[in-house]
Amino acid sequence: MPQVWGFAQSKEYWAAFFSSVVPARCRMPLLWICHQSQKQEMLLREEAQIYDPFVGIAVPQGLVTYLGVLATRGYESPFGFTVELLPRELIPNPIPVTRLVTAAAFPQETATNLANSGDLQFLEPHHWTSFKKIITQTNPLLASSLVTLESWQQRQGYLDRIFEISAQRRCLAEEEQEIFSILRALVRAAPDNQDALGYKALQSRRRVTLNSQFMPDREWEFLWKNMVDAWFGYVMTLTPQEISQLTDLNLTFDL
Repeated sequence: MPQVWGFAQSKEYWAAFFSSVVPARCRMPLLWICHQSQKQEMLLREEAQIYDPFVGIAVPQGLVTYLGVLATRGYESPFGFTVELLPRELIPNPIPVTRLVTAAAFPQETATNLANSGDLQFLEPHHWTSFKKIITQTNPLLASSLVTLESWQQRQGYLDRIFEISAQRRCLAEEEQEIFSILRALVRAAPDNQDALGYKALQSRRRVTLNSQFMPDREWEFLWKNMVDAWFGYVMTLTPQEISQLTDLNLTFDL
């Protein structure tokens, strides 16, 4: 089970992310800064990992309103010790912190610590288990989002491996897009129906796209196997709805 965090900030702080008109994948993460709090800084330094899930708390209302993941590990910045937050979901029916404390989904001291912005909470595994139960009761459409948050670190690890391979092959942005088009098509290609789905055409496209036309066959096979293994590892972390969108090549799929 991943480590989960609770970050309290003003409603305006959280709303700034979702008010942007640019696509979600292009929005800049929110900066969380430990303002002279050695306790928070030590906790983030020692425990927080990139892609850990978090819940966003709007204060002073005391409502859990957002779900997301850490976009970075903590680092020193001119503003202080900083971690970047990437909100993923707005909770349609926000949940009062007092209810979560009563249901053992938040630490007991949370309600008294949320008078001001800037509070940080560490959620133990039993807190997160209780929190998920309440979310699925109050916001059933977010059930799949919780699964996504828990697998985010694993899925991003697979994607990072694909980007690493494409960088090693010095692929341009357009070539990266072509790589993912090929990989998406592979998910649709049933092993017993590869010719009918244009699988052989993909064979020639992929070498060109990865700038590997002159690579020895054995090295190419090793490179492509690593790429495909990472890709299908990523696909295995997706929800059924995401896989349906992934395999419909007429739709844009946001990685």
